[in-house]
Amino acid sequence: MSDIQRPIEMNDFVAAIKDIGDDQLYQVMKRLTNSIRKLGQSNLLMTDLMNRDIEKANQDDNDTDGSYEIPTDDDAKLYRESIQGNERVIDNQQLRIVAIDLELERRGSKNVRGIKNLAVKQLEKPSISTDNDVVDITAPNSVIL
Repeated sequence: MSDIQRPIEMNDFVAAIKDIGDDQLYQVMKRLTNSIRKLGQSNLLMTDLMNRDIEKANQDDNDTDGSYEIPTDDDAKLYRESIQGNERVIDNQQLRIVAIDLELERRGSKNVRGIKNLAVKQLEKPSISTDNDVVDITAPNSVIL
């Protein structure tokens, strides 16, 4: 038997958070928010590199020694695909934050973030399989609880 952890589907996530304490929900929300921020930073950097704006890329990334090179066309294609993948992950993680918000609101918590501007109806969309048995590059990533 393998110890592979599978991502949790959105419907299962909504059901699972009903059994989690408020403190744990806030921790999950914090991790999701941090992940969204990091993915956004990565997207900005890849956009700069894709557009061959090396100077801006070096300014955007404090972790490097300022040594980005002009990307090839293949690099730019990879950046574009990675940005699209990150955007799907960000969308999925934002929906999870909305689900946590709604659960905290249902519980009567006063510390709800109030992310109501994201469409709650998206929570009711049919979930996309994120099992690792079939590779679907258009499937959103998930958070494992």
